[in-house]
Amino acid sequence: MIHRYTWRRRDDRGEQKSLIDYISVDERLRRDVMDAKVVRGMVQCSDHFAVLVRMKVRVKWEYCRRDEGENKRQVASGRLNDSEYREVYERRVGEVLEDARLSMGEGVGVNDMYEMFKTIVLKTTAEVVGYKSQKRGKKGSAWWSEEVKDAVKEKRKAYRRTLQRNVSEEVRERWEREYNVCKRQVKRMVSESKRRVDEEFGWKLSEKFKENKKLFWKEVNRERGEGKSGSLRMKREDVVTVSRSEEVKEVWKRHFDGLMNGGTGGEAEVTCMGMEAGGRRQDVQGELGREEVRKAIGKLKMGKAPGVDGITAEMLKCRGEVVVEWMLLIIMYIGLEARRGARGLEESHNCTFV
Repeated sequence: MIHRYTWRRRDDRGEQKSLIDYISVDERLRRDVMDAKVVRGMVQCSDHFAVLVRMKVRVKWEYCRRDEGENKRQVASGRLNDSEYREVYERRVGEVLEDARLSMGEGVGVNDMYEMFKTIVLKTTAEVVGYKSQKRGKKGSAWWSEEVKDAVKEKRKAYRRTLQRNVSEEVRERWEREYNVCKRQVKRMVSESKRRVDEEFGWKLSEKFKENKKLFWKEVNRERGEGKSGSLRMKREDVVTVSRSEEVKEVWKRHFDGLMNGGTGGEAEVTCMGMEAGGRRQDVQGELGREEVRKAIGKLKMGKAPGVDGITAEMLKCRGEVVVEWMLLIIMYIGLEARRGARGLEESHNCTFV
């Protein structure tokens, strides 16, 4: 009967056992049930035992490993804030980008040009600063230490001893007392570990508030639980909050329409560049100048996550003039291809660069 009863309790009247836990199976799957039994020791801190069922599987079973906790390699571009790394990076990436720009032949498309720029920047950054490992583990488990782990292991051993049969009542009571002591000890250790982690977290935020406000607000929002609700809310122009998907899309549509067209109701003005013989830029009216590109790069915020290309703001801001020249060339080629209809843009004269 050890694999039959699912509930057990001991009190002054002795030991009580019963079968009160069951497994529900669809009537169409009853023939696929091979066996059912009670497993002792799987569920701790409960007077109920786990009930397992073995069934036929009509499809091939494959074990898929979860990707949680795996390490993800990423270029450590944040190290470019260190003067030692920054000087080496500026020298190397400047030389390589300048050589690539001078050796660029005719007929190079904008996609090839940007791919060349991206490859040079990412490769040089990786060679200088290396990579960092990002472990996507479970959040909120900083209190789990080796001491807590060992204490929990001892508690499990003590619990399994209480499940043994054919022992004297004196031994059983002694094992139960030992288990209760281990359980209280684990509870106390977990509480102290969590309190210590909370104190360290508070000191960390107070020290980093002035020098790293991004980290401060990131942790504050995480503790608040913001961004986990799954519902999107926005405010319209009349400061009315909307949450329906269609209304949110309409707000974004009006926002970008005003951003791209200037809110004047007219067509956007094209900002392009001219080309003269030899592949050099020539000044034309309305040309996007170096100062505008330089200001735009200077406004990029440090410490932000990279886009799909993997380039961060640190990579662009650490080598200003060469990067500015490349950005101007890329924008110039975009304008030329758009004007020639290289991408099928029939109304290229109505586009703008933002």
